[in-house]
Amino acid sequence: MVPKREENKESQTFKVRFCQDRRCEPGRFARKLFWMSIYRHAIPLALPILLFYPRFFRREFNLMEEVGNVSTKEDLRLSITSYREDSHMNPNLLRESLRVRISGRRLLQVFEALSH
Repeated sequence: MVPKREENKESQTFKVRFCQDRRCEPGRFARKLFWMSIYRHAIPLALPILLFYPRFFRREFNLMEEVGNVSTKEDLRLSITSYREDSHMNPNLLRESLRVRISGRRLLQVFEALSH
């Protein structure tokens, strides 16, 4: 019997590494990463918004799904930059002024923590 070869960490997607590290089902990846990446001060506002108007966070959850497929920091940065540009092109009081949104820096920190 030949032992199963482990994949190189760098070749695994963010979602695979995250779910292995956090012991979560892949279907829970986006929601778990969302709560880890959102600005902390925004959590009290995000809870009722997510409950009563989940479409508000459509951009953020689209980003979570997109970054789940990246395997490099460079690709993650490109996805975050695209998210930021989209946010600037479609301003929203809650998202921009009150920063009820994802922190790109926090998202990068989660990714980097999995790389070590």
